[in-house]
Amino acid sequence: MTHKSNQKPFGGHKKVLSQLQSSSTTTTTTTTGHRPTSPSIEALRCRCAKSRRISNILIDCERRNRKRMILYREYRRLRDCVPTIAHRNVSKLTIINEAVNLISQLELAVIHKLQAQGSSPQTLSKHRHMFLNM
Repeated sequence: MTHKSNQKPFGGHKKVLSQLQSSSTTTTTTTTGHRPTSPSIEALRCRCAKSRRISNILIDCERRNRKRMILYREYRRLRDCVPTIAHRNVSKLTIINEAVNLISQLELAVIHKLQAQGSSPQTLSKHRHMFLNM
């Protein structure tokens, strides 16, 4: 089951759940071709398989929603760390681009500060190498 991004959370599985539940109420025929008067082992197995399928669908939906909420929370935390976009409603791409720009500015600020303190060229090249390998 694919989950479209424009659907509300928990909205995609309700239709499938109702379809599975309605299909579990239909009577099954045995291999001899007659309708059983009491639930047969086949019918019970079928119900168990359908209930497992329903619970697996619900578990998958909950797992996807939990992952979506974690990602949303972490993007929001990153956005709030970047002063140029903090507490603004911007896209995920903008959040990442602004975070990269901020990191680059901070790297340059550290290098300029080291130069102002009179660090040797070897120390500066060591720090540049360290920044490039992060």
